[in-house]
Amino acid sequence: MVDWANLRWWFPILWPNDKAKPNPDPEAELGPLRTDLDSERLLQMLTVAQDLKAVLLQRRTALQEWQKDLEAREKAVRGLWEDLAFGNRSHAVVTKRGSTT
Repeated sequence: MVDWANLRWWFPILWPNDKAKPNPDPEAELGPLRTDLDSERLLQMLTVAQDLKAVLLQRRTALQEWQKDLEAREKAVRGLWEDLAFGNRSHAVVTKRGSTT
């Protein structure tokens, strides 16, 4: 059986008669706090971005130096390869007869 006295007491609390709507956005009161948190997060992201940029610049410098080193090595290897493949004609060759060509 329903206890109508108890139900009459809860009815106005659960369904108010004045049609006052509750706040549709309960987090609206947290707006300034949320803005502060967003600003703090943005500052953290900017700090991380600056750190990453510094690391990238260091890596780019290291890669440029590495590339220069590799180009110098490639030039040396190509020069050696050309000397071996085509024969360096700048030196004299002694034949069995003792003559130079």
